[in-house]
Amino acid sequence: MQSAFFAPIKGYTEVAGETDADGNVITEPTADTMSGLTKISDTEFTVTLSAPDSTFPLLLGYSSFVPLPSVFFDDPKSFGEHPVGNGPYMMDGQDAWQHNIAISLKKNPDYPGEDVPKNPGIAFIMYSSPTTAYADLQSGDLDHMRETVAPEAYPTYTEDFPDSHDDKPYAAIQNFTIPENLPGFATDEEGRLRRAAISMSIDRQLIIDKVYFGARQIAEDFGAPTLAGGLPDIKGKEVLTYQPEKAKELWEEANKINPWGGQKFQIAYNSDGGHQQWVEAVTNSVRQNLGINATGKAYPTFKAMRDDVVNGTVGAAFRSGWNADYPSIASFLVSNYRTGDSANDGDYSNKDFDKLLAEAAAQSSPEEAQPIYNDAQEILMQDLPQIPLWYFSASTAWNPDLKNVESGWLGMPVYTEITKDVN
Repeated sequence: MQSAFFAPIKGYTEVAGETDADGNVITEPTADTMSGLTKISDTEFTVTLSAPDSTFPLLLGYSSFVPLPSVFFDDPKSFGEHPVGNGPYMMDGQDAWQHNIAISLKKNPDYPGEDVPKNPGIAFIMYSSPTTAYADLQSGDLDHMRETVAPEAYPTYTEDFPDSHDDKPYAAIQNFTIPENLPGFATDEEGRLRRAAISMSIDRQLIIDKVYFGARQIAEDFGAPTLAGGLPDIKGKEVLTYQPEKAKELWEEANKINPWGGQKFQIAYNSDGGHQQWVEAVTNSVRQNLGINATGKAYPTFKAMRDDVVNGTVGAAFRSGWNADYPSIASFLVSNYRTGDSANDGDYSNKDFDKLLAEAAAQSSPEEAQPIYNDAQEILMQDLPQIPLWYFSASTAWNPDLKNVESGWLGMPVYTEITKDVN
């Protein structure tokens, strides 16, 4: 999945080979190195792209392009268990990583960069439930909740932590994917009608108010309002508005093409991620307005759900969403909707959409590419491979003894800046 970020570089196909949208091999790899990379010195090389790409400078900031030490190439499996980096932190000893429990980091004494940590280190704790994490935050056993607090804490977290909370928007969106192979939802007239009906039957604002106590913003596109250029005005975005009567009409039009029958419409979700409340609210809205059997489909863990999604065996719509990998609308559109791309889990494919993505990439600047990306989003509004719901906000809280906690463009703090008062 990470290798796909190197696709713009000349020679990538020769190294990676080619697969179709279903993962079938078209061509095997024929080279070990990309011809578009030329070494100049130990600290410098040039990159030649296979085609112009206006977002490539932004793409380079993603973690896929972080350099790897020689020990990785000697023993990748061992490196995966004991990673070595060149950033401001390093693993704190051989037992720093307790799988599914915690990762302990300490300040890297050899770090040459400018963002030297102002703290001695950080321990990242894994929780099976955000509810448990929030309880630890309240008791002082946890210092910070990344991105969002537990769903049931929304009514009170600003009062629980009056001087140490945040609710700023960041570059992420919540949606759910309706895969192409789900009966009744292919990319044809019936499928488009049903997708639009599902979208228009959802009372997004009511769910935001009831589940998140207002701490979300209704989605108006497939990206995020915090990206450069702000929120675009996409033609056809009314399909994301609550229109229950119109939704019923569209559903009945689809039934004239092919009767729905008594099957369930389900949205799969992982129970360990705090998604049950909104999935139940969404399916309740669909059920009440369309008169169909709509429910959630719970998986115990994120991995369990993702295994079925990746294998194409989920048999339902499924909760999805996206945190931008780099600050561009291209991060949302390319990864999630381009034919055969890394996060296109619904197997969406539209040649006109792909053509517009290529045209946008060929522009000389992100500003010139933006109107073309808007045209591409217009196609998505018609096809609805995913149903956008709302944009995320960093509804977070932290121990009031922490200082310099500021949520960045991805909803996470700049960890190197955080300090803690020790009594």
